[in-house]
Amino acid sequence: MAEHQLINNLALAELEAAAGQGLTGGGTLLPMSDVIRLARHARHYLAVFDGGQALALYHSKRLAAPGQRIVLYGKERGCSAPGCDVKGYFCVVHHVIPYAQSPAPT
Repeated sequence: MAEHQLINNLALAELEAAAGQGLTGGGTLLPMSDVIRLARHARHYLAVFDGGQALALYHSKRLAAPGQRIVLYGKERGCSAPGCDVKGYFCVVHHVIPYAQSPAPT
């Protein structure tokens, strides 16, 4: 299944009230009901700004970045678990120690 992205700029008060509109990265205004419905099937990211200055970016899942995947495909050429012969494109990139057990940067 292809992954889709929807970037919305919205006010927290409008989101909490399920009212108003969200502005997409492409400039389209979406009713808040559509923003909420679409968000049910998305990976969530939160960008925090202060006066236009980006302060932080958070996400709901810890995922391998595209560059990390490329390096892993080139280096490991597939699954690196002992006895596993799954090829790179079919591997799930994850941590040896699950993130939930070790939230420090790895």
